[in-house]
Amino acid sequence: MGQPHIRIKLSAAVLAWAAGSTAFAAGPAPADMLQFQPKQPGVVCATPTAAEAASYKVELVNGPGGASGWALRDGRGQLVRKFVASKGAKASIDIWSYYLDGQEVYREQDTTGTKKANEFRWYGINGMRWGVDINGDGKIDGWKMISAEEVSQELLKAVITKDTARFQALLINDAELKALELGQSETDKIRQGVAGATAKFTQAVQGLSALNEKTQWLQLEAQAPNCIPADALGGKTDLVKYRNASLLYENAGKHDWITLGEVVQVGRAWRLVGGPTPGHGEAEIAGNNGGSTTTGQLSVPDAVKPLITKLQQIDAAAPKPGAPQADIAKHAMERAAVVEQIAAGVTGKDQEQWIKQLADSLVSAAQNSGPDQKAPLIRLTGLREQLVKLAPGTPLTAYVAFREASAEYAGKLAIAKGAEMQKVQDGWREKLKEFVTTYPTSEDAPDAALNVAMISEFSGKEAEAKNWYNTIVTKYGQHPYAAKAAGALKRLDLEGQPFELAGNTFNGQAFNIRQLQGKVVVVYYWASWNGTANSDFVRLAALLKELNGKGVELVTVNLDNNAGAAMSTLQKAQVNGAHISDTAGLDGPLATQYGITVLPNLFIVGKDGKVASRTAQINTLEDDIKKLTEK
Repeated sequence: MGQPHIRIKLSAAVLAWAAGSTAFAAGPAPADMLQFQPKQPGVVCATPTAAEAASYKVELVNGPGGASGWALRDGRGQLVRKFVASKGAKASIDIWSYYLDGQEVYREQDTTGTKKANEFRWYGINGMRWGVDINGDGKIDGWKMISAEEVSQELLKAVITKDTARFQALLINDAELKALELGQSETDKIRQGVAGATAKFTQAVQGLSALNEKTQWLQLEAQAPNCIPADALGGKTDLVKYRNASLLYENAGKHDWITLGEVVQVGRAWRLVGGPTPGHGEAEIAGNNGGSTTTGQLSVPDAVKPLITKLQQIDAAAPKPGAPQADIAKHAMERAAVVEQIAAGVTGKDQEQWIKQLADSLVSAAQNSGPDQKAPLIRLTGLREQLVKLAPGTPLTAYVAFREASAEYAGKLAIAKGAEMQKVQDGWREKLKEFVTTYPTSEDAPDAALNVAMISEFSGKEAEAKNWYNTIVTKYGQHPYAAKAAGALKRLDLEGQPFELAGNTFNGQAFNIRQLQGKVVVVYYWASWNGTANSDFVRLAALLKELNGKGVELVTVNLDNNAGAAMSTLQKAQVNGAHISDTAGLDGPLATQYGITVLPNLFIVGKDGKVASRTAQINTLEDDIKKLTEK
């Protein structure tokens, strides 16, 4: 049986070996390897007794790319532990694997070079979870992979342990929501649910105080997931979700339910979009035709409850997906008026959440109003100015300031033409710089810094772009954008350097670009939601046909969250090549590797495997390739 993580005080020698010391050049003893236990609780792996471990043996193992480490096998020759330095024998150990009956069931990995695990993966009987520790405290802050069942299991554990951070790691974050590219109404609905989720979780914990470590998760109950087509939401991707899921648990011999509400799919992870409710019933976040009700999400005084009822009525009459923008803007303003009254009637953290909802409603109104309708932005600016006076420098003020700036930029961009476009972009870049300087520790600061870097890069200011990418890496090193920024820095210096690319094709076969050494390779990053992909594939197919026999190959890297949409595009295109897929999209490892933020993106790799062009364009691709094939 798996056992809870025990805080073992490891010997100095063992710690030195684990950090890559040569003190154990002859290999660690079995007892040294067995001192290490999974850092995450509840992992089921081999936990031998001292008598059983007496027959265990340690052996040297080697892997691809010079990887080297030590494996521990039991008396039957089955693996029990394997600790590997993936970057070579002289590097620190960065992968710790745990086994059960000879099969790997759990892995910890250091991907940041800190000599401390920051990614945690479950395999086999332990499930499919892949968690990430962003701030280095050993706790999981987000999930790259997790099933809906495992989400409900994690939620129950969070309720039992009263662990708010553990619950928040299950919520959809802003980057994931942006990646879904839903319509504005659906996006606003989800944001509103997330805004009140933590307060709702706190309420649920209080109501479920009888739950304890003996409480058992039994099952997740939900109808088949719904798939909402993109055009019905006014977005670019389909939305896959469980509309109303509940988990069944047993406590002290009795069975009861906790309602999760909507659970949406983001790549290979399922995410909560609201807080839990004790009992079995409709989740408030489900809403009605795109609206979101708020009863139970936040605590409110009795005097304010009539306003909650009024807000529910407004949300029940929300415009349907695809409705005219003027209708959406009108609804958002009506909502903002009531939310503002509610915010005035509550205090503390509850008031903060309602103010955020007020800002979100005003942003929605601003983005859906015509260029002559200034009222939403004026009110948003007034809200920000009021907060600057009352609560300068606070996370709440930063939250509103960032959304005001974003709404203002979107409005200017919508009417900009010709040379005005660059002026708007330059103004947005300066605004973002000011935001990062004023609110350097806000949750939106890494996002702002990344946008500054991107705008600088695509405006031809590469030196400035590099400075900002480096700022993200050094100042916000624990944020997910840090890896993206590091990849962008690598990409900007890529010409003349070896191009590395490995992944799985759509048919599940492993691919490595090294297989094409000796040929000129066009690498095309794309997604079906980008309209230029269809025309680009026509031109790429024609080019490959013309250059047939001249040693030119095509590799495409698809970053759709929905592999089905990508397959449909490829089948229509009928273009030959190696087609790799990463359904984690622009936040996945293949996009992060070189900091890909805009699609499509073209690279040309020479016969020597080195990058000949990192800024290739489809219009000049033929001439660029011919220069390489004629050498």
